[in-house]
Amino acid sequence: LLQALQRRLAALAQLPLELVQGSEDLQVVHYTPQQSFGMHHDSSAFQPRLLTAFYYLNSVDEGGETLFPAADGAMPPDEALRLDEKAARQVGLAVRPSRGSALLFYNHGPDGTAIDPAAVHAGGRVLRGEKWGANHWVRAP
Repeated sequence: LLQALQRRLAALAQLPLELVQGSEDLQVVHYTPQQSFGMHHDSSAFQPRLLTAFYYLNSVDEGGETLFPAADGAMPPDEALRLDEKAARQVGLAVRPSRGSALLFYNHGPDGTAIDPAAVHAGGRVLRGEKWGANHWVRAP
């Protein structure tokens, strides 16, 4: 299954399969009711991640969206990082968890060096049910 995911991600992102295979291991996450994950960016100088693929392993009864408050260019990343969940839900993009779907986003701009402010995101609070997912990070070459 992991090899199939790696091949599909490499093809979708038009990256060498070796780059995807040599990146970080899949990280499974689980959120119970009232759990969330605050605003953050997946790439840093310490962990330079070119892109993130998030696989939704189940549908959530209510809540659990992945929130991108700066997705529409409405604010700089430092402002987006300071938002609480309520404010983040008012702007940008909210991706609802749906079993079998995947979310793919780049953490850097087209030149590959600058952090993409639109990639600032949070795991919204699960209101009813549980959320299971998996992070698949591809490291920058």
